[in-house]
Order: sequence, then structure tokens, then C-alpha cells
Amino acid sequence: MFVKRGSPLRDYFNVKIALMKERGIMFRLRRHYILATSVQCLQGGGGFIQQLAVKDLFTAYIILAVGFISSFVIWLLERLKTFR
Repeated sequence: MFVKRGSPLRDYFNVKIALMKERGIMFRLRRHYILATSVQCLQGGGGFIQQLAVKDLFTAYIILAVGFISSFVIWLLERLKTFR
């Protein structure tokens, strides 16, 4: 399952996982961590649907533009530094 075939640890892990299943630890972990943290969808599909406009994404566009400009300036400075 978690160890490749022929590994000396394979039997050890199989025994430990079987013990965890027998004692209910695997069920508790699944219930506590997987089922409790999963995202629950709305029933009936009555969610709020709204199209995004440019004004809604303006901040994201500004961050993207600043990233492009700063990366270009850093690239240009590195190129100038290597040609000196």
C-alpha cells in the first residue's frame, strides 16, 4: 500500500494498519479529518450566481502588472550586470 514490493517494512506496516482498522482508529481518523473538513455544497443548487466584471478583478490585474514589471526590471538589471 505505502511501501514498494519486496521492502522489509511492508509486513510491519501491514500489521500496524490492520491493528488500526481493528481498533477503530482508521474510522475515527476518517470521520474526524476527512469527513469533518470536506466542503459541503448547497442543497438544491440555490446558490448566488453573479458574473465577475473587470472592476471586480481590478486588484488582481494590478498585482499581475506589478509582478510583470518588477520581474522585467530585475531581468534587465541582471542582463546589464553580466555584460559589464
